[in-house]
Amino acid sequence: MVTVWKNHGKSLAITQQISEIVLNREFINLCEELLYLYKNTAHHPEKEAFQDALYSFLAQRDSARQYRLHNKQALSFPG
Repeated sequence: MVTVWKNHGKSLAITQQISEIVLNREFINLCEELLYLYKNTAHHPEKEAFQDALYSFLAQRDSARQYRLHNKQALSFPG
C-alpha cells in the first residue's frame, strides 16, 4: 500500500515552483551576478547569492500575483 504524505500536494506545488525558478536563465544569470558581487565580501558567497536570487524571484512572483488579484478585484463591480 502506498502512503501519501498529508502535505503532498502543497509540497509538490512548491517543488515545481522552485524547479521552474532555478532552471530559469534569468535566475541563473542573477545568481552569477550576485556571486560576482559577493565573492570578496560574503562568508559563503555561493549560498548567499543563491538565497538572494531565490528570494528575489519568489518576491517577484508574489508581487505579480498580488497585482493581478488587485486588478481583478478593481475590475469586478458589484452587480
